Amino acid sequence: MIALALALAIAALALAARRRWVIVTVRGHSMEPTLHDGERLVARRSRPGRRGARAAMPAIGDLVVFLPDALGYRVKRVVGVAGDVVPPWLSARAGERIPAGHVIVRGDNPRSEGSRELGYIAIGSIIARYRDKRRTPRDARNSAARSASIEG
Repeated sequence: MIALALALAIAALALAARRRWVIVTVRGHSMEPTLHDGERLVARRSRPGRRGARAAMPAIGDLVVFLPDALGYRVKRVVGVAGDVVPPWLSARAGERIPAGHVIVRGDNPRSEGSRELGYIAIGSIIARYRDKRRTPRDARNSAARSASIEG
């Protein structure tokens, strides 16, 4: 009887953890040197609207896992949030404000895909967030500014 209760408790904990967290494997080299191909992340699932839109909004510097299309998920760093001015490296929309409910993203590798190719990323397409303790939001802003001056 105790073994059954223990097994049920473990199963309930595993189910709760699965609903809150997701394990994501990094594919490709777009996040190097921060993340490498094959590296695994434990990311917190996003739940837009559950605790208000503000709680669901990722911050600059967060790594997000999102589904932009049928090709599967992507892992990228948030470099701009709703209301921010679009940086010059996103030349087609430079100077505009990022619309409500969207972010712009970029890989840490300068040759990676990001919002230049994918456009604005809707908050609803973000399935998980990972707060990278190795870099701060200020580092992400500085990185975006550096790459804008290199590419612009």
